[in-house]
Amino acid sequence: MDAATGTPADQSPNAPLPVRVSEDGVESCVIKLPGVMGSANETWSIVEWRGKLLIVVTYFGEFGHNIIEIRVYEVDCSTNPATFTEMKSLDGDCNFISQLSSKSFRLSHYDVVKDDLIYFMHGRSFDKSVYNMKDGTMTPITADMSEDKI
Repeated sequence: MDAATGTPADQSPNAPLPVRVSEDGVESCVIKLPGVMGSANETWSIVEWRGKLLIVVTYFGEFGHNIIEIRVYEVDCSTNPATFTEMKSLDGDCNFISQLSSKSFRLSHYDVVKDDLIYFMHGRSFDKSVYNMKDGTMTPITADMSEDKI
């Protein structure tokens, strides 16, 4: 362990450090997930799903106008460092994500939404779309829906 940086001797000083937890709480938290070729930036949305914590990562192209890829990770905070497992299904549920909040729904309670879909309801018209986790497709939402009605 390098005393000056707190970096393990076998780890590069520039490499991200895992989550470190002490008696006083979190000391440091740097998370690096696999990148996507051609993405200029990414956003992370936190969703509570069936009592579990999910991170929905949206990868954008240049200028942030086109979504290149979406990945969903389940976070296991019981390990130290926390572990991330990529998910390919919401087991029939759906998620709604906006800049203000995120919510997961069980489809058994609603007839109008379909399973394994993530609805993105951000403020700009080109950000309103539906991602299908089953086939990886993204479909724009054409209805004029404002976030205050959701």
